[in-house]
Order: sequence, then C-alpha cells, then structure tokens
Amino acid sequence: MMRRLFINRAFILGLILGSSLGYAGGMKSQLSIDVPGGNVMTAGNASNFQFEILKESGERHIGFMKMHAKPMHLLIVKSDLSSFAHVHPYLNEETGIFTLPINAASDDPDNFDAQRAVSSSGRYFYFNEMMPTPINEQMPMLMGRGEFYAEADEATAKASDQPSLADDEHVSVKYYKENGELGSEGDFYKVVFSYEQFRFCSIWMPKFYAKIYMLDENGSYVQGDGFDRWLGMGGHSIVISKFGTLLKDKVFYHMHSFLPMAEKGKFVFPYDNHKESLPDGEYKTWIQVNHNQHVYTFSFTFDYTNPPIDDAVNKCVGR
Repeated sequence: MMRRLFINRAFILGLILGSSLGYAGGMKSQLSIDVPGGNVMTAGNASNFQFEILKESGERHIGFMKMHAKPMHLLIVKSDLSSFAHVHPYLNEETGIFTLPINAASDDPDNFDAQRAVSSSGRYFYFNEMMPTPINEQMPMLMGRGEFYAEADEATAKASDQPSLADDEHVSVKYYKENGELGSEGDFYKVVFSYEQFRFCSIWMPKFYAKIYMLDENGSYVQGDGFDRWLGMGGHSIVISKFGTLLKDKVFYHMHSFLPMAEKGKFVFPYDNHKESLPDGEYKTWIQVNHNQHVYTFSFTFDYTNPPIDDAVNKCVGR
C-alpha cells in the first residue's frame, strides 16, 4: 500500500486517496528519544525511540494490527538523503507504546538497519505507518512524518554520511557485492533501474522497475532467481523527493512489488495514487529485496517529468 503524505513534523493523517491537507480524527504521533519529549540524540550512540499515538483528547490510542507483518513501519532518512533505515518498533499491546533501540543490536532479524540507523550528526526525517483498530474503512491506515536531530560525538560518530558520486549520481545501472555494498562491474549483482509512464484519466501513473542480474560461473550476468518475500511482499521501494527543504514539502511514497513472475529478476513497483500525478522533480529511491535470506538495499537517484496532457481528453467518464 502506498500513499502520499502531507503532514508536517509529528502529525498523523489517516489518508484517503485524494484527501486534502488536514488532521483526520485529530490524531498525532508523539516521538520521545531517551526522555519524554526529547527529539535530540547523539549520533552513533545507542538511544531509545518511543512513539505514542494520541487522540485529539490527549488520550493514547491502544489498539493496532499488523500491516505487512509489523504493527509499525518506520523509515529514518537523513535530510540530505545520504542515509536510510527501514525498521519496526516493538508494540506493547497493553499500553499502546511503540519502542525501538536505535544504534543497537536487535532481536528482530527484520531490524537489521537499527544498528546503524543514525551514525552521523545532522537533521533526520522519519516517516511511520500504522493501522489502528478498530478498523475504520475510511481511514484504514495512519501515515505520519516528523524530524529529530543527532549531535556529533567524535568518539562514535562519522563526520558525514554524504554519498559518494558513484552512489548518488544519476545512473540507471549499479553493481553490488554479495555483502550488499556498492561495487563495480564484475561484482555479483547488477541492478537496472527504470520507469514507464501510463496515462490514467488526467494524470500520468508511473511504474518503477528494478531488474536484478547475477554473475554466473562463466562470468556473465543472467537474470536473477531465488528471491523470497520480505515483510509479506516481494519487494519494497521507498521514494522521497530531493526537493523540499521543509519536511512538509517532501514527497514520500512506500510502494510494493510482488515477486518476479513474468520475467526473472524483474520487480515492478506501481504508483497507485489515482488522484494526482507524481510531482515533477528529482527523487531518490531505495529498493529492498530478499535473496538467499539476506535483504539487500539498492539505491538510485532519478529525475521525473510528467508528459503533457491533452486537455480535450483529460477526464474519465464518471469521475
């Protein structure tokens, strides 16, 4: 499931496709780092994140159900998009409080990103997704965003997570080592990123593709096989705009793919907002797939421009 977010800082909006800016039900997400109300941590040092979902009355909401195998999906991204973590806070079902140790080992194998989530100083964004109970058909999903800061500690923090040119330049083909690190031609994985645009009524809807090749015993790249689902899906794709200095101006989507079916190694991530086009601009995407019981993250930066629409035929009948 994927939606665009419109919320600044820690407010939560139960989104319906095509909804306008607003605070559905008056709910908000409150982040505390180490101490109540804290939103500053030390980069590279272990800290504890705590989330409470509060109703308009200030009362904490308690009930949540799993969505893609977890009660909360949390994306932590540095403001310059140089670092990325996809993690899953633990839910205390009695209190409704979500907690997650950051920069610390986790017992949950799906939280492999937690150990290095905030390794350098600077400004960070978070995006979280939850599904409260009882289910409201008009607001089945809560999606929020917020920000926090990491202070430098020379003993533990790297000076910067600024991407190298090879990691962040606008290329459609990248190579990765078997351990998941960015590599060069001749390393095990070759990943080809692309997208197509399809006309739907008065908007364009893209499909994003990640085609994964693997090096065979003859030194040739062949279309990949042997993928497994992760968190209930064949693949995950996080797309965030590079434009927008303020958090409220960032475009964010979390898209999903089935496992490759028609073509080996090809993952398809459809954009399914039927109300508005993806805005023109520069984006970064992180694509995550599970191969041989290891989750790999492949990143690409790309420019996106919508083709013109013929105003004479820009509406669908019945819309």
